[in-house]
Amino acid sequence: EGIDRDFSKSPAVRVTLPSYAKTDLAATYVISKKIPELKIFTKIENLFDVDYEEVYGFSTAGIKFLSGIGAKF
Repeated sequence: EGIDRDFSKSPAVRVTLPSYAKTDLAATYVISKKIPELKIFTKIENLFDVDYEEVYGFSTAGIKFLSGIGAKF
């Protein structure tokens, strides 16, 4: 649970945000340790698409998938 304020009312009233559990996953795989070092990575944020608010009145992103390739010289 978190405490915030509802500024849509005047004066702003204190509100309690409900607790939530959000699952993120991340993985990295090194393809080559030679120069350049190559790796691929992936990340999934909010795996179960939980609806939650960190700040009262502002929703957060749903499930997000990121991936890429990295090189280190």
